[in-house]
Amino acid sequence: MGSKAAAKPGFAYSPAFAKSGITWDAARMDAWLQRPNALVPGTTMVFAGIASAKARADVLAYLQTLGKQ
Repeated sequence: MGSKAAAKPGFAYSPAFAKSGITWDAARMDAWLQRPNALVPGTTMVFAGIASAKARADVLAYLQTLGKQ
C-alpha cells in the first residue's frame, strides 16, 4: 500500500499496467482484486478477480499488515 504499481524492478509488467500510473491504496486494491481488467484494461495478468467482498476485505487486511513488520 502506498507504492506505485508496476514499479518493482525485475518483473515483466504488461504495457497497460506499466502505464497505469496507479498508486496502491485500499480502494484501488479492492477494485483490482474484484476485477483487474476493469481497473487496468489491457493487462495481461491471468487473474479473474475475487467476487466476494468479504474475501477481498480479508486480503486487504492482510496486505495492510505487511508494511507494519
